[in-house]
Amino acid sequence: MHTSRPLPPPLPQGYTDPVIHAYQRVLPKIHPTAFVEASAHLIGDVELGEDASVWYYIGLRADYKVSGGR
Repeated sequence: MHTSRPLPPPLPQGYTDPVIHAYQRVLPKIHPTAFVEASAHLIGDVELGEDASVWYYIGLRADYKVSGGR
Protein backbone atom coordinates (compact mmCIF):
# COMPACT_ATOMS: atom_id res chain seq x y z
CA MET A 1 0.00 0.00 0.00
CA HIS A 2 1.40 3.38 -1.01
CA THR A 3 0.96 6.31 1.35
CA SER A 4 1.82 9.83 0.37
CA ARG A 5 3.61 12.18 2.70
CA PRO A 6 2.89 15.90 2.89
CA LEU A 7 5.35 18.20 1.17
CA PRO A 8 7.88 19.92 3.45
CA PRO A 9 7.34 23.61 4.19
CA PRO A 10 8.93 26.07 1.77
CA LEU A 11 12.48 27.15 2.54
CA PRO A 12 13.07 30.58 4.08
CA GLN A 13 13.99 33.35 1.70
CA GLY A 14 17.66 33.21 0.77
CA TYR A 15 18.04 29.42 1.04
CA THR A 16 18.60 28.23 -2.50
CA ASP A 17 21.76 26.10 -2.50
CA PRO A 18 23.70 24.00 -0.03
CA VAL A 19 26.02 26.16 1.98
CA ILE A 20 29.56 24.82 1.81
CA HIS A 21 32.13 26.42 4.12
CA ALA A 22 35.86 25.91 4.43
CA TYR A 23 37.24 25.54 7.94
CA GLN A 24 40.99 25.98 8.36
CA ARG A 25 41.21 25.96 4.54
CA VAL A 26 39.57 22.53 4.26
CA LEU A 27 36.38 22.16 2.19
CA PRO A 28 33.86 19.32 2.50
CA LYS A 29 34.14 16.43 0.02
CA ILE A 30 30.82 15.41 -1.51
CA HIS A 31 30.39 12.28 -3.62
CA PRO A 32 28.49 12.98 -6.89
CA THR A 33 25.66 10.62 -5.86
CA ALA A 34 25.19 12.23 -2.42
CA PHE A 35 22.13 14.40 -1.82
CA VAL A 36 22.50 17.70 0.04
CA GLU A 37 19.25 19.55 0.70
CA ALA A 38 19.28 23.26 -0.09
CA SER A 39 19.13 24.45 3.55
CA ALA A 40 21.99 22.25 4.79
CA HIS A 41 25.37 23.59 5.93
CA LEU A 42 28.56 21.59 5.48
CA ILE A 43 31.63 22.97 7.22
CA GLY A 44 35.25 21.83 7.17
CA ASP A 45 36.57 18.30 6.83
CA VAL A 46 33.16 16.67 6.23
CA GLU A 47 33.13 13.80 3.75
CA LEU A 48 29.88 12.48 2.24
CA GLY A 49 30.15 9.05 0.66
CA GLU A 50 28.18 7.37 -2.10
CA ASP A 51 24.39 7.76 -1.79
CA ALA A 52 24.68 9.71 1.50
CA SER A 53 22.01 12.30 2.25
CA VAL A 54 21.84 15.46 4.33
CA TRP A 55 18.34 16.78 4.89
CA TYR A 56 16.54 19.98 5.95
CA TYR A 57 18.41 22.46 8.17
CA ILE A 58 21.16 20.01 9.12
CA GLY A 59 24.60 21.36 9.93
CA LEU A 60 27.66 19.12 9.70
CA ARG A 61 31.01 20.40 10.92
CA ALA A 62 34.31 18.54 11.08
CA ASP A 63 37.26 20.33 12.66
CA TYR A 64 39.96 17.68 12.26
CA LYS A 65 40.55 14.10 11.20
CA VAL A 66 40.95 11.35 13.75
CA SER A 67 43.88 9.10 12.94
CA GLY A 68 44.84 5.72 14.26
CA GLY A 69 42.93 3.45 16.55
CA ARG A 70 43.05 2.94 20.27
